[in-house]
Amino acid sequence: MKRLCAALFATTLVSSTALANEAMTFQIIDGRVIAVGAFQPDTHETFAMFLVSQGKLNEQWNVPLYITSGGGALDAAMRMGRMIRERGMSVVAHQVCASACTYMSFGGVHRVVTKGTQFGVHQLSFASTEANPLALRYSDQFLIEFQQFIADIQDYTHEMGVDTRVISIASRTPPAQVTWLTRDQLVGLRIDNTPSTDPEGQPLEALAIPGVVGEYQTTGLELEELYNHYEGGSQTKTLIGLAESISIGMARRVITAEAQTEAEMEKSLLNSYALNVDFEGRSWTPEQILSEKRRMIREWGVRRRALEDDTVEVSCTEGAGVCTVTGIFNSELGLSEDGFISKARWNFTVDVIQPMTSPRVARESMSEVQ
Repeated sequence: MKRLCAALFATTLVSSTALANEAMTFQIIDGRVIAVGAFQPDTHETFAMFLVSQGKLNEQWNVPLYITSGGGALDAAMRMGRMIRERGMSVVAHQVCASACTYMSFGGVHRVVTKGTQFGVHQLSFASTEANPLALRYSDQFLIEFQQFIADIQDYTHEMGVDTRVISIASRTPPAQVTWLTRDQLVGLRIDNTPSTDPEGQPLEALAIPGVVGEYQTTGLELEELYNHYEGGSQTKTLIGLAESISIGMARRVITAEAQTEAEMEKSLLNSYALNVDFEGRSWTPEQILSEKRRMIREWGVRRRALEDDTVEVSCTEGAGVCTVTGIFNSELGLSEDGFISKARWNFTVDVIQPMTSPRVARESMSEVQ
């Protein structure tokens, strides 16, 4: 019930840069995740697809996520924060992190608010009642669900190891205003939980994050170049890049599924296929494909598949409605490790439809490399 109400809650976007008003996108730069933009109601789903593209949906991933955002949908931000915590990731807030962004940042195992970054909180605002703020004031059900959502925020903040007094500070700040937290507050409330010898916080160009190797840390120049890219209004290229990455991740998933156990295969391929799939030149349903892959698993004791990454190519239609992934993979089949094992190289083609919203495989085919 409270999740129905949660969809109503958003936080006002606060930033001096145009990039923070664009829907959030994700990039990998030298092994570091860069997130820029506003939280939409489905941003946590976009982040999940991004994790799929990197092969990290169900794995630990000890890399830092650098965030610049003015806010947006709070429920999506907290869900993303939980996903970050589950994977053991760290969060670096840079330039500005306000409203919903602050709660997302709580998910980082290690949290850094870089020197000079504006980190601000305020009350919830209600996206569905902006035109008539009094519309839900006297709804008993709304008040019940509102209080339940506040309890969710309190529980989430406590679970993430942040002092819940930050909620009190936010609750005393009107939605149209922002309370920018001081350095003492950031440290005292355990929002920035990474020690620094600089009383103003760690500078971006010289970060030290516990447990994160130096090569995953960054320089201010790299991020500023990324921000200029967004300011120039050229997000389309970034979005297409994400669609390409997601499609490669989907192709890798379906091609290598038979190398897993049956249970792992079924979990991996859940919701991976469209309702009708061109599978080896014939129209198959998802269940028929799963049945065929189960047969392969049961008949062969040895099943190994590995993509040759340098052969993988992907192309997407304008707007990234369909992406086609091609490449070569190596296959090994045998009844047992002690018996005869057949080795071969295969060309593959995988079509992924709607990679940015609901990625599904619509074609899967392969042919032996001659």
